[in-house]
Amino acid sequence: MKNSLLLNVMIFRLAINVALVSLVYANQSMAVEAEQSQHGIQLAIGQQRQVLSFEDQELGLGLSSQSLQYQYSRSDWLFGMTVNHSAGEKVASGNMAYQLELDSRAISTFAEVNLNDFWLGLVVAQGRDDSQYKITRSNARGNIRDDSHFRNLGLDLGYGRFLTSSYWSVSASLTQQWLTAKKELNLVKIGTAAIIQSSDTKEQALLAGLNSSYEYYFPLTDDYELALSGTANYQFSLSGDGRSQFNNQRRSPAGVQQNQRNEVLTSSGSSATALSVRLSLLHARYSLFAEVDKLVDQPSSDAYYGAGFGISF
Repeated sequence: MKNSLLLNVMIFRLAINVALVSLVYANQSMAVEAEQSQHGIQLAIGQQRQVLSFEDQELGLGLSSQSLQYQYSRSDWLFGMTVNHSAGEKVASGNMAYQLELDSRAISTFAEVNLNDFWLGLVVAQGRDDSQYKITRSNARGNIRDDSHFRNLGLDLGYGRFLTSSYWSVSASLTQQWLTAKKELNLVKIGTAAIIQSSDTKEQALLAGLNSSYEYYFPLTDDYELALSGTANYQFSLSGDGRSQFNNQRRSPAGVQQNQRNEVLTSSGSSATALSVRLSLLHARYSLFAEVDKLVDQPSSDAYYGAGFGISF
C-alpha cells in the first residue's frame, strides 16, 4: 500500500515537472515566434486632379482616393495585400452641360523573401477603370463610356541597406499585363440619325520598372522620430500597349509601404516617371505620414496629395 502510494506521488511529481517544462518551452516558442512575426495595417486617403480625354476634349476631374494595406512578416518572408479605390464626379450646367464620372479600383497581393540585404518578390494585381461622359444640350444628348480591366503578374528584385541614420534601396521589376478595354458611344442629335459605336480591345504588354528610394531619420525622443523620404519610379513598356502601375514602394526595416496609381502607356517604348516625397512621424507601434506624388511632366495642381497612418502589432 505504501509502495503504491509512493509510486503515485512520484508519478504526480513527474507529471507536474513535465507540465512545467512544457509550459516554459511553449512560452519560449511563443516569444521567439512573436519576435520573428509582425502584422501591419496602413490606411491612407488622398486627393488629385486627373485629365480625361473624350473625343476632341480634355476635361479635368478631381479624385478622392482611399488605400488600405495589410502585411504579415515572419523571419525572412513578407506577405501583403493592398486595396485602392479612387472616384470623382463633375457636373457642369448651361449650354455646354455635361456630367463626368470616374471610378477606379485595384487590388494586389505580394509575397517576398529576403536574403540578407536582397529581396525577391512576386506581385499579382487586377483592377478596373470606368469613366463616363454624359452630355445634355438643347440639340443633342449622348453618353461616352470607357471601361478598362487589367491583370498583372510581376517579379520584383531589389537591394537595400539600413545605415546609422538612413535607409536606401534600389529595385527592378518586370510585369506581364493583360488589358481589356470596352468603349461605347451613343449620340443623338435633333434632326439627324443616332450615332451608336462600340469597340472592344484586348492587349498584352510587357512592362519594366526601376525604383529607388532614400529615407533619413531625425530622432525626437527615445520613442519618436521623424523620417523624410524620397522615391523615384521609372516605368516603361517593352512591348504592347499597357497601363503602368506605380507602386512607389518605400522600404524600411519595418517592411514595405506602398501607394499605387495608374498611368496609361500608349505604345511600346513609351515611359513615365513619378517622384514622391513623404514626411513621417514614427513610433515602434504606429506612424503618421503626409506625402506628395507627381509625374515629372505633370503640373503641381495635378499631383497626388495624401496622408495616412499605420499600426503594427
